[in-house]
Amino acid sequence: MSCKLIVLLSILSVVCQCIPLLKTPLQYAEDFANSLKIKTISFDPSDLENSINNTEFIRFREFLEVTFPLVHLNLERTIVNQYSLLFKWTGSNSTLKPIFINGHFDVVPAKFTPDWWYDPFNGTINNNYIYGRGAIDNKVIVMSSLASVEAMLASNYTPIRTVFLAFGHDEELGGNQGHKKISQYVQSLNITAEMLIDEGSPLLKEGFLRGVNQDTALVGVNEKGYIFYNLSVVTQPGHSAMPPAETAIGIISKAALALEKNPFPNVPLSVINSEFLNLFNYSDIESQPYLSSMLKTTTAVTMIKAGVKSNVIANQATVWVNHRIIAGSNVSYTLQRIYELVNDSRITLTIDGTMEPSPVSPIAANPYKLLKSALKNVYGSNLQVVSGQMFGNTDTRHYWNLTPNIYRMMPLKCNYDEFSTLHGYNEKITIDQFYQAIQFYKKLILKFQLCDTGSTNPVSSDPDLQDTDCGGI
Repeated sequence: MSCKLIVLLSILSVVCQCIPLLKTPLQYAEDFANSLKIKTISFDPSDLENSINNTEFIRFREFLEVTFPLVHLNLERTIVNQYSLLFKWTGSNSTLKPIFINGHFDVVPAKFTPDWWYDPFNGTINNNYIYGRGAIDNKVIVMSSLASVEAMLASNYTPIRTVFLAFGHDEELGGNQGHKKISQYVQSLNITAEMLIDEGSPLLKEGFLRGVNQDTALVGVNEKGYIFYNLSVVTQPGHSAMPPAETAIGIISKAALALEKNPFPNVPLSVINSEFLNLFNYSDIESQPYLSSMLKTTTAVTMIKAGVKSNVIANQATVWVNHRIIAGSNVSYTLQRIYELVNDSRITLTIDGTMEPSPVSPIAANPYKLLKSALKNVYGSNLQVVSGQMFGNTDTRHYWNLTPNIYRMMPLKCNYDEFSTLHGYNEKITIDQFYQAIQFYKKLILKFQLCDTGSTNPVSSDPDLQDTDCGGI
Protein backbone atom coordinates (compact mmCIF):
# COMPACT_ATOMS: atom_id res chain seq x y z
CA MET A 1 0.00 0.00 0.00
CA SER A 2 1.44 3.41 -0.94
CA CYS A 3 2.08 6.12 1.60
CA LYS A 4 -0.55 8.80 2.13
CA LEU A 5 0.93 12.21 1.43
CA ILE A 6 -0.58 14.94 3.54
CA VAL A 7 0.41 18.36 2.33
CA LEU A 8 0.51 20.86 5.11
CA LEU A 9 0.25 24.07 3.11
CA SER A 10 0.77 26.28 6.13
CA ILE A 11 4.35 25.09 6.58
CA LEU A 12 4.88 23.57 3.11
CA SER A 13 6.01 20.24 4.53
CA VAL A 14 5.18 16.67 3.70
CA VAL A 15 4.62 13.89 6.19
CA CYS A 16 4.68 10.25 5.07
CA GLN A 17 2.74 7.90 7.29
CA CYS A 18 3.08 4.31 6.15
CA ILE A 19 1.49 1.34 7.91
CA PRO A 20 -1.82 3.18 8.12
CA LEU A 21 -4.80 1.51 9.69
CA LEU A 22 -7.11 0.11 7.03
CA LYS A 23 -10.51 1.28 8.22
CA THR A 24 -12.23 4.22 9.80
CA PRO A 25 -12.92 4.12 13.55
CA LEU A 26 -16.59 3.40 12.85
CA GLN A 27 -15.77 0.54 10.48
CA TYR A 28 -13.49 -1.02 13.07
CA ALA A 29 -16.23 -0.54 15.66
CA GLU A 30 -18.67 -2.41 13.44
CA ASP A 31 -16.25 -5.33 13.16
CA PHE A 32 -15.87 -5.33 16.92
CA ALA A 33 -19.62 -5.12 17.49
CA ASN A 34 -20.11 -8.13 15.21
CA SER A 35 -17.66 -10.13 17.31
CA LEU A 36 -19.76 -9.41 20.40
CA LYS A 37 -22.81 -11.00 18.74
CA ILE A 38 -21.19 -14.44 18.89
CA LYS A 39 -22.11 -16.11 22.18
CA THR A 40 -18.78 -17.60 23.25
CA ILE A 41 -20.08 -18.05 26.80
CA SER A 42 -18.22 -20.01 29.45
CA PHE A 43 -20.94 -21.46 31.66
CA ASP A 44 -19.69 -22.85 34.96
CA PRO A 45 -19.94 -26.64 35.30
CA SER A 46 -22.13 -26.06 38.37
CA ASP A 47 -24.73 -24.33 36.17
CA LEU A 48 -27.31 -27.08 35.71
CA GLU A 49 -29.54 -24.98 33.47
CA ASN A 50 -26.98 -23.97 30.84
CA SER A 51 -24.15 -25.69 29.01
CA ILE A 52 -21.36 -24.43 26.77
CA ASN A 53 -22.32 -24.22 23.09
CA ASN A 54 -19.12 -25.16 21.29
CA THR A 55 -20.67 -24.24 17.94
CA GLU A 56 -20.39 -20.59 18.93
CA PHE A 57 -16.65 -20.94 19.42
CA ILE A 58 -16.32 -22.39 15.92
CA ARG A 59 -18.46 -19.51 14.61
CA PHE A 60 -16.08 -17.05 16.23
CA ARG A 61 -13.10 -18.71 14.59
CA GLU A 62 -14.82 -18.54 11.20
CA PHE A 63 -15.69 -14.90 11.84
CA LEU A 64 -12.00 -14.12 12.42
CA GLU A 65 -11.10 -15.84 9.15
CA VAL A 66 -13.43 -13.54 7.22
CA THR A 67 -12.59 -10.36 9.14
CA PHE A 68 -8.80 -10.78 9.00
CA PRO A 69 -8.01 -12.49 5.68
CA LEU A 70 -4.37 -11.35 5.50
CA VAL A 71 -3.65 -12.70 8.97
CA HIS A 72 -4.96 -16.10 7.96
CA LEU A 73 -3.10 -15.99 4.65
CA ASN A 74 0.28 -15.00 6.07
CA LEU A 75 0.47 -16.23 9.67
CA GLU A 76 0.75 -19.82 10.80
CA ARG A 77 -2.40 -20.67 12.74
CA THR A 78 -2.58 -23.59 15.15
CA ILE A 79 -5.93 -24.65 16.62
CA VAL A 80 -5.17 -25.89 20.12
CA ASN A 81 -7.50 -28.32 21.88
CA GLN A 82 -10.27 -27.75 19.30
CA TYR A 83 -11.06 -24.11 20.07
CA SER A 84 -8.11 -22.03 21.28
CA LEU A 85 -5.96 -20.23 18.71
CA LEU A 86 -2.26 -19.60 18.31
CA PHE A 87 -0.98 -17.38 15.48
CA LYS A 88 2.72 -17.22 14.62
CA TRP A 89 4.07 -14.28 12.62
CA THR A 90 7.58 -15.42 11.79
CA GLY A 91 10.33 -12.82 12.03
CA SER A 92 13.41 -12.58 9.84
CA ASN A 93 15.84 -13.06 12.77
CA SER A 94 15.27 -16.44 14.38
CA THR A 95 17.88 -15.75 17.09
CA LEU A 96 15.61 -13.17 18.73
CA LYS A 97 13.15 -14.40 21.31
CA PRO A 98 9.52 -13.86 20.26
CA ILE A 99 6.91 -11.76 22.00
CA PHE A 100 3.46 -13.02 22.94
CA ILE A 101 0.25 -10.98 22.86
CA ASN A 102 -2.35 -12.97 24.78
CA GLY A 103 -6.07 -12.68 25.32
CA HIS A 104 -9.23 -14.76 25.45
CA PHE A 105 -12.51 -14.75 23.60
CA ASP A 106 -14.80 -16.54 26.02
CA VAL A 107 -17.12 -14.36 28.09
CA VAL A 108 -19.15 -14.68 31.27
CA PRO A 109 -22.91 -15.26 30.99
CA ALA A 110 -25.33 -12.37 30.54
CA LYS A 111 -29.11 -12.30 30.24
CA PHE A 112 -31.09 -9.51 28.61
CA THR A 113 -32.86 -7.99 31.62
CA PRO A 114 -34.21 -4.47 32.23
CA ASP A 115 -30.83 -3.61 33.76
CA TRP A 116 -29.25 -3.90 30.30
CA TRP A 117 -29.94 -0.99 27.98
CA TYR A 118 -29.38 -3.26 24.98
CA ASP A 119 -29.25 -7.00 24.39
CA PRO A 120 -25.78 -8.02 25.64
CA PHE A 121 -25.26 -10.12 22.50
CA ASN A 122 -26.61 -7.66 19.95
CA GLY A 123 -23.39 -5.68 19.51
CA THR A 124 -25.19 -2.34 19.64
CA ILE A 125 -23.38 0.87 18.68
CA ASN A 126 -24.98 4.01 20.06
CA ASN A 127 -23.79 7.45 21.11
CA ASN A 128 -20.14 6.54 20.42
CA TYR A 129 -20.30 3.41 22.61
CA ILE A 130 -20.06 -0.24 21.59
CA TYR A 131 -22.20 -2.35 23.93
CA GLY A 132 -21.96 -6.07 24.59
CA ARG A 133 -20.72 -8.81 26.83
CA GLY A 134 -16.99 -9.16 26.22
CA ALA A 135 -16.45 -5.56 25.14
CA ILE A 136 -13.94 -5.10 27.95
CA ASP A 137 -13.34 -8.70 29.00
CA ASN A 138 -11.81 -9.70 26.67
CA LYS A 139 -12.62 -9.61 22.97
CA VAL A 140 -11.10 -6.14 22.78
CA ILE A 141 -7.58 -7.58 22.97
CA VAL A 142 -8.32 -10.31 20.43
CA MET A 143 -9.92 -8.01 17.88
CA SER A 144 -7.61 -5.00 18.25
CA SER A 145 -4.36 -6.99 18.12
CA LEU A 146 -5.51 -8.88 15.03
CA ALA A 147 -6.60 -5.61 13.39
CA SER A 148 -3.15 -4.14 14.01
CA VAL A 149 -1.40 -7.11 12.40
CA GLU A 150 -3.82 -7.05 9.46
CA ALA A 151 -2.90 -3.40 8.80
CA MET A 152 0.82 -4.14 9.00
CA LEU A 153 0.46 -7.04 6.58
CA ALA A 154 -1.43 -4.78 4.14
CA SER A 155 1.66 -2.55 4.13
CA ASN A 156 3.84 -5.59 3.34
CA TYR A 157 5.57 -5.31 6.70
CA THR A 158 7.73 -8.24 7.79
CA PRO A 159 8.78 -8.39 11.43
CA ILE A 160 12.36 -8.93 12.55
CA ARG A 161 11.29 -10.58 15.80
CA THR A 162 8.64 -13.32 15.72
CA VAL A 163 5.26 -12.38 17.14
CA PHE A 164 2.77 -14.84 18.63
CA LEU A 165 -0.91 -14.04 19.18
CA ALA A 166 -2.40 -16.52 21.64
CA PHE A 167 -6.14 -16.58 22.36
CA GLY A 168 -7.77 -18.94 24.83
CA HIS A 169 -11.36 -20.14 24.92
CA ASP A 170 -11.92 -20.81 28.64
CA GLU A 171 -10.17 -18.14 30.71
CA GLU A 172 -13.37 -17.51 32.66
CA LEU A 173 -13.16 -21.13 33.85
CA GLY A 174 -9.45 -21.04 34.70
CA GLY A 175 -7.90 -21.60 31.26
CA ASN A 176 -7.04 -25.25 31.82
CA GLN A 177 -8.36 -26.29 28.42
CA GLY A 178 -7.20 -23.18 26.60
CA HIS A 179 -4.09 -21.23 27.55
CA LYS A 180 -2.72 -24.08 29.65
CA LYS A 181 -2.79 -26.26 26.53
CA ILE A 182 -1.32 -23.46 24.38
CA SER A 183 1.52 -23.02 26.86
CA GLN A 184 2.21 -26.74 26.96
CA TYR A 185 2.30 -26.84 23.16
CA VAL A 186 4.64 -23.84 22.91
CA GLN A 187 6.99 -25.15 25.58
CA SER A 188 7.06 -28.57 23.87
CA LEU A 189 8.70 -26.71 20.96
CA ASN A 190 11.37 -25.38 23.38
CA ILE A 191 10.24 -21.79 22.82
CA THR A 192 11.01 -19.13 25.38
CA ALA A 193 9.76 -15.55 25.05
CA GLU A 194 11.20 -12.07 25.36
CA MET A 195 7.91 -10.81 26.76
CA LEU A 196 4.29 -11.78 27.25
CA ILE A 197 1.47 -9.26 27.62
CA ASP A 198 -2.06 -10.16 28.66
CA GLU A 199 -5.16 -8.55 30.12
CA GLY A 200 -4.96 -6.44 33.23
CA SER A 201 -6.12 -3.15 34.68
CA PRO A 202 -7.34 -0.49 32.27
CA LEU A 203 -5.59 2.83 31.87
CA LEU A 204 -7.05 4.87 34.70
CA LYS A 205 -8.45 8.25 33.77
CA GLU A 206 -7.72 11.13 36.11
CA GLY A 207 -10.17 10.80 38.99
CA PHE A 208 -10.65 7.02 38.52
CA LEU A 209 -9.99 6.78 42.26
CA ARG A 210 -9.38 9.40 44.90
CA GLY A 211 -5.68 10.12 44.55
CA VAL A 212 -5.42 9.39 40.82
CA ASN A 213 -4.53 12.92 39.81
CA GLN A 214 -3.54 12.24 36.21
CA ASP A 215 -4.14 9.57 33.59
CA THR A 216 -2.29 6.49 34.83
CA ALA A 217 -1.36 3.13 33.34
CA LEU A 218 -1.09 0.45 35.99
CA VAL A 219 1.02 -2.35 34.51
CA GLY A 220 0.52 -5.54 36.47
CA VAL A 221 3.84 -7.19 37.25
CA ASN A 222 2.40 -9.87 39.53
CA GLU A 223 -0.80 -11.54 40.68
CA LYS A 224 -1.96 -12.79 44.02
CA GLY A 225 -2.30 -16.47 44.68
CA TYR A 226 -5.50 -17.94 46.04
CA ILE A 227 -7.18 -20.67 48.00
CA PHE A 228 -10.84 -21.52 47.42
CA TYR A 229 -12.45 -23.85 49.95
CA ASN A 230 -15.61 -24.69 51.82
CA LEU A 231 -16.30 -25.38 55.48
CA SER A 232 -19.07 -27.80 56.36
CA VAL A 233 -20.60 -29.29 59.47
CA VAL A 234 -23.14 -32.07 60.03
CA THR A 235 -25.29 -32.29 63.20
CA GLN A 236 -28.52 -33.96 64.29
CA PRO A 237 -31.74 -32.64 62.70
CA GLY A 238 -34.74 -31.79 64.82
CA HIS A 239 -37.84 -29.70 65.36
CA SER A 240 -37.32 -25.98 65.79
CA ALA A 241 -39.46 -26.07 68.94
CA MET A 242 -36.77 -28.15 70.66
CA PRO A 243 -33.46 -26.67 69.50
CA PRO A 244 -30.06 -27.84 70.73
CA ALA A 245 -27.56 -25.43 72.27
CA GLU A 246 -25.78 -25.12 68.92
CA THR A 247 -27.11 -25.71 65.42
CA ALA A 248 -25.22 -26.47 62.24
CA ILE A 249 -25.98 -22.96 61.03
CA GLY A 250 -24.72 -21.42 64.26
CA ILE A 251 -21.52 -23.47 64.21
CA ILE A 252 -20.67 -22.62 60.61
CA SER A 253 -21.63 -18.96 61.10
CA LYS A 254 -19.24 -18.72 64.05
CA ALA A 255 -16.43 -20.07 61.86
CA ALA A 256 -17.21 -17.61 59.06
CA LEU A 257 -17.31 -14.75 61.55
CA ALA A 258 -13.95 -15.76 62.99
CA LEU A 259 -12.41 -15.51 59.53
CA GLU A 260 -14.00 -12.13 58.80
CA LYS A 261 -13.23 -10.59 62.19
CA ASN A 262 -9.56 -11.58 62.03
CA PRO A 263 -8.26 -10.32 58.68
CA PHE A 264 -4.72 -10.95 57.57
CA PRO A 265 -2.42 -8.08 58.58
CA ASN A 266 -1.34 -5.41 56.12
CA VAL A 267 2.09 -5.72 54.58
CA PRO A 268 4.14 -2.49 54.83
CA LEU A 269 4.27 -0.42 51.64
CA SER A 270 8.06 -0.54 51.77
CA VAL A 271 7.89 -4.34 51.47
CA ILE A 272 5.23 -4.41 48.75
CA ASN A 273 7.31 -2.03 46.60
CA SER A 274 4.39 -0.98 44.38
CA GLU A 275 4.88 2.16 42.28
CA PHE A 276 1.10 2.39 41.99
CA LEU A 277 0.37 2.32 45.73
CA ASN A 278 3.13 4.83 46.32
CA LEU A 279 1.01 7.40 44.46
CA PHE A 280 -1.50 7.47 47.34
CA ASN A 281 -1.46 8.53 50.95
CA TYR A 282 -2.20 5.78 53.44
CA SER A 283 -5.69 7.00 54.36
CA ASP A 284 -6.75 6.93 50.70
CA ILE A 285 -5.46 3.36 50.41
CA GLU A 286 -7.23 2.17 53.55
CA SER A 287 -10.57 3.72 52.59
CA GLN A 288 -10.77 2.30 49.04
CA PRO A 289 -11.13 -1.50 48.67
CA TYR A 290 -9.56 -1.40 45.19
CA LEU A 291 -6.37 -0.21 46.92
CA SER A 292 -6.59 -1.70 50.41
CA SER A 293 -6.92 -5.20 48.95
CA MET A 294 -3.40 -4.78 47.55
CA LEU A 295 -1.93 -4.53 51.07
CA LYS A 296 -2.78 -7.99 52.37
CA THR A 297 -4.13 -11.46 51.83
CA THR A 298 -7.87 -10.89 51.62
CA THR A 299 -10.77 -12.92 53.01
CA ALA A 300 -14.15 -13.19 51.28
CA VAL A 301 -17.06 -15.32 52.49
CA THR A 302 -18.97 -15.79 49.26
CA MET A 303 -21.74 -18.40 49.66
CA ILE A 304 -23.64 -20.26 52.37
CA LYS A 305 -26.05 -23.16 52.13
CA ALA A 306 -28.18 -24.62 54.93
CA GLY A 307 -31.71 -25.60 55.85
CA VAL A 308 -34.75 -26.97 54.03
CA LYS A 309 -37.72 -25.55 55.98
CA SER A 310 -38.31 -22.74 58.44
CA ASN A 311 -39.42 -25.01 61.30
CA VAL A 312 -36.78 -27.71 60.79
CA ILE A 313 -33.36 -27.47 62.37
CA ALA A 314 -30.78 -27.82 59.61
CA ASN A 315 -28.54 -30.83 60.10
CA GLN A 316 -25.95 -29.59 57.61
CA ALA A 317 -24.42 -26.21 56.78
CA THR A 318 -21.72 -25.20 54.32
CA VAL A 319 -19.96 -21.90 53.74
CA TRP A 320 -17.63 -21.08 50.85
CA VAL A 321 -14.62 -18.82 51.34
CA ASN A 322 -11.74 -17.56 49.23
CA HIS A 323 -8.50 -15.84 50.11
CA ARG A 324 -6.35 -13.92 47.63
CA ILE A 325 -2.78 -14.45 48.80
CA ILE A 326 -0.36 -11.56 48.63
CA ALA A 327 3.16 -11.89 47.21
CA GLY A 328 5.60 -13.05 49.86
CA SER A 329 3.05 -15.33 51.51
CA ASN A 330 1.96 -18.79 50.38
CA VAL A 331 -0.87 -21.32 50.39
CA SER A 332 0.60 -23.35 53.27
CA TYR A 333 0.73 -20.41 55.69
CA THR A 334 -2.75 -19.26 54.68
CA LEU A 335 -4.19 -22.72 55.29
CA GLN A 336 -2.46 -22.95 58.68
CA ARG A 337 -4.05 -19.65 59.75
CA ILE A 338 -7.50 -20.80 58.60
CA TYR A 339 -7.29 -23.87 60.84
CA GLU A 340 -6.13 -21.74 63.77
CA LEU A 341 -9.04 -19.33 63.40
CA VAL A 342 -11.77 -21.93 62.83
CA ASN A 343 -10.43 -24.21 65.60
CA ASP A 344 -13.43 -26.56 65.62
CA SER A 345 -12.99 -30.32 65.09
CA ARG A 346 -16.62 -30.67 64.06
CA ILE A 347 -15.98 -28.64 60.90
CA THR A 348 -14.58 -30.20 57.74
CA LEU A 349 -12.49 -28.11 55.34
CA THR A 350 -12.53 -29.08 51.66
CA ILE A 351 -10.16 -27.34 49.27
CA ASP A 352 -11.63 -26.47 45.86
CA GLY A 353 -8.53 -24.89 44.33
CA THR A 354 -5.21 -23.25 45.13
CA MET A 355 -2.50 -21.24 43.40
CA GLU A 356 0.68 -19.74 44.79
CA PRO A 357 1.35 -16.01 44.19
CA SER A 358 2.97 -15.36 40.83
CA PRO A 359 6.59 -14.32 40.33
CA VAL A 360 7.13 -10.55 40.16
CA SER A 361 8.23 -9.40 36.71
CA PRO A 362 11.10 -6.89 36.55
CA ILE A 363 10.52 -3.25 35.69
CA ALA A 364 14.21 -2.67 34.94
CA ALA A 365 14.02 -5.11 32.01
CA ASN A 366 14.04 -3.80 28.43
CA PRO A 367 10.60 -5.27 27.60
CA TYR A 368 8.99 -3.22 30.37
CA LYS A 369 10.72 -0.08 29.12
CA LEU A 370 9.49 -0.70 25.57
CA LEU A 371 5.95 -1.31 26.81
CA LYS A 372 6.09 1.93 28.78
CA SER A 373 7.37 3.80 25.72
CA ALA A 374 4.61 2.39 23.50
CA LEU A 375 1.94 3.43 26.00
CA LYS A 376 3.25 6.99 26.14
CA ASN A 377 3.55 7.20 22.34
CA VAL A 378 -0.10 6.24 21.84
CA TYR A 379 -1.82 7.71 24.89
CA GLY A 380 0.30 10.81 25.37
CA SER A 381 3.54 11.76 27.04
CA ASN A 382 1.61 12.90 30.12
CA LEU A 383 0.42 9.36 30.78
CA GLN A 384 1.86 8.15 34.07
CA VAL A 385 3.05 4.53 33.71
CA VAL A 386 3.58 2.65 36.98
CA SER A 387 3.97 -0.95 38.05
CA GLY A 388 1.87 -2.77 40.59
CA GLN A 389 -0.24 -5.79 41.35
CA MET A 390 -2.95 -7.08 39.02
CA PHE A 391 -6.30 -6.99 40.87
CA GLY A 392 -7.41 -10.47 39.73
CA ASN A 393 -6.02 -13.62 38.18
CA THR A 394 -5.37 -14.19 34.49
CA ASP A 395 -4.23 -16.92 32.12
CA THR A 396 -0.64 -15.74 32.61
CA ARG A 397 -0.53 -18.34 35.40
CA HIS A 398 0.13 -20.92 32.68
CA TYR A 399 3.18 -19.11 31.27
CA TRP A 400 5.48 -18.58 34.25
CA ASN A 401 8.06 -20.91 32.69
CA LEU A 402 7.95 -19.17 29.30
CA THR A 403 9.44 -15.81 30.30
CA PRO A 404 10.18 -13.76 33.43
CA ASN A 405 8.79 -10.69 31.62
CA ILE A 406 5.01 -11.02 32.00
CA TYR A 407 3.00 -7.79 32.01
CA ARG A 408 -0.72 -7.24 32.39
CA MET A 409 -2.73 -4.25 31.20
CA MET A 410 -5.80 -3.37 29.17
CA PRO A 411 -5.30 -0.76 26.41
CA LEU A 412 -8.48 1.12 27.34
CA LYS A 413 -8.49 4.47 29.08
CA CYS A 414 -11.50 4.26 31.42
CA ASN A 415 -13.16 6.07 34.26
CA TYR A 416 -14.41 3.97 37.17
CA ASP A 417 -18.02 3.84 35.95
CA GLU A 418 -16.92 2.51 32.54
CA PHE A 419 -14.66 -0.11 34.07
CA SER A 420 -17.35 -1.24 36.55
CA THR A 421 -19.42 -2.60 33.65
CA LEU A 422 -16.89 -5.47 33.34
CA HIS A 423 -18.84 -8.65 34.23
CA GLY A 424 -21.75 -6.32 35.01
CA TYR A 425 -24.58 -4.62 33.19
CA ASN A 426 -24.07 -2.51 30.04
CA GLU A 427 -20.49 -3.58 29.40
CA LYS A 428 -19.16 -1.14 26.84
CA ILE A 429 -16.22 0.77 25.38
CA THR A 430 -16.13 3.79 23.09
CA ILE A 431 -15.35 3.73 19.39
CA ASP A 432 -12.25 5.82 20.07
CA GLN A 433 -11.07 3.44 22.80
CA PHE A 434 -11.15 0.52 20.38
CA TYR A 435 -9.35 2.48 17.68
CA GLN A 436 -6.61 3.48 20.13
CA ALA A 437 -6.22 -0.15 21.21
CA ILE A 438 -5.43 -1.07 17.59
CA GLN A 439 -2.88 1.74 17.44
CA PHE A 440 -1.34 0.54 20.69
CA TYR A 441 -0.73 -3.03 19.55
CA LYS A 442 0.74 -1.80 16.27
CA LYS A 443 3.11 0.48 18.17
CA LEU A 444 3.99 -2.23 20.70
CA ILE A 445 4.86 -4.76 17.98
CA LEU A 446 6.99 -2.19 16.18
CA LYS A 447 8.86 -1.28 19.37
CA PHE A 448 10.08 -4.86 19.60
CA GLN A 449 11.19 -4.78 15.96
CA LEU A 450 12.97 -1.41 15.94
CA CYS A 451 14.52 -1.52 19.40
CA ASP A 452 16.75 -4.06 21.13
CA THR A 453 17.11 -6.24 18.01
CA GLY A 454 20.65 -5.37 16.93
CA SER A 455 19.24 -4.09 13.62
CA THR A 456 19.76 -0.67 12.10
CA ASN A 457 16.54 1.21 11.43
CA PRO A 458 15.97 1.87 7.74
CA VAL A 459 16.20 5.45 6.51
CA SER A 460 12.58 6.56 6.36
CA SER A 461 10.40 9.56 7.01
CA ASP A 462 7.70 7.21 8.25
CA PRO A 463 7.17 7.84 12.00
CA ASP A 464 6.16 4.21 12.48
CA LEU A 465 9.26 2.77 10.85
CA GLN A 466 11.73 5.34 12.18
CA ASP A 467 10.87 5.25 15.85
CA THR A 468 13.90 6.31 17.85
CA ASP A 469 12.07 6.30 21.22
CA CYS A 470 13.25 3.01 22.71
CA GLY A 471 12.40 3.83 26.27
CA GLY A 472 15.98 4.52 27.28
CA ILE A 473 17.25 0.98 26.81
